[in-house]
Amino acid sequence: MIALGAGLRAAREERGYRLRALAGQLDLEPPAVSMIELGHRPPTAAYVARVLGFLAVDKAEYRRLMALVQNLELSNWVDTSAYPDALIDYERNATTFLLWAPRLFPNLVRTPDYTREVLDTGLLTSDEIDQSLMLHLVRRDAALARENPATVTILLGERTLHHKIEAPGVRQAQLQYLLMLIEEGRITVRIIPGGGPPTPTPDLPFTLMHFRARNPVVSVCQDHFHVYLTEPAAVTRHKNAADRLLARALHPPASRALIASVLASAPG
Repeated sequence: MIALGAGLRAAREERGYRLRALAGQLDLEPPAVSMIELGHRPPTAAYVARVLGFLAVDKAEYRRLMALVQNLELSNWVDTSAYPDALIDYERNATTFLLWAPRLFPNLVRTPDYTREVLDTGLLTSDEIDQSLMLHLVRRDAALARENPATVTILLGERTLHHKIEAPGVRQAQLQYLLMLIEEGRITVRIIPGGGPPTPTPDLPFTLMHFRARNPVVSVCQDHFHVYLTEPAAVTRHKNAADRLLARALHPPASRALIASVLASAPG
């Protein structure tokens, strides 16, 4: 709903319409239009089609936003688009993040060089890797560099700190960047000793996001798809998994000391 509202707002603003002007043209109540654009009220398919038709958006954008309308009826859904607007809007509007990263540093705290090394597995073309790098920077800024940044807690499997990267200096730079974010108070990191316990999505990373005016969302992201879970039972399972992880996690000062120790012992 947040992604759909943001898409409708962007389409309106790109064509130079103020909210009240659009509402007047379509004989709609301005508060209702505002609630939909803010993601606080689900629109009907007829409403979205009417607005997009009036704004004369291109076919690709029309299909994308109408597909989001269909997703409103689903508790859990999969996004396979190359540019996951829904995820970016979730991350831009979340007030708290809790990320579980069992093997790799999560996107929100990756350096570009680390991101490139992780993506360069032969499954993506060079153009797709470049596109993913751009998306990585957009997502990182949406979550960490906004005016009112979210509270971010990252649960890292200990083996993440020892993930081997062939390119010289990349792992060290990644560890240094992580420590910098911790020192600046932008994130809290807690290390899970060993491999970590089983999770509801076995050994897959997940992110639990909370918002001011909507229910929490869990995202499970891989290179080629993003799964969003909003069904209460599914969200609760992930909350319970996060609680189990937190119960085993080192406290923040001990976690920071471990990261610094691994960095100090890393080959130059």
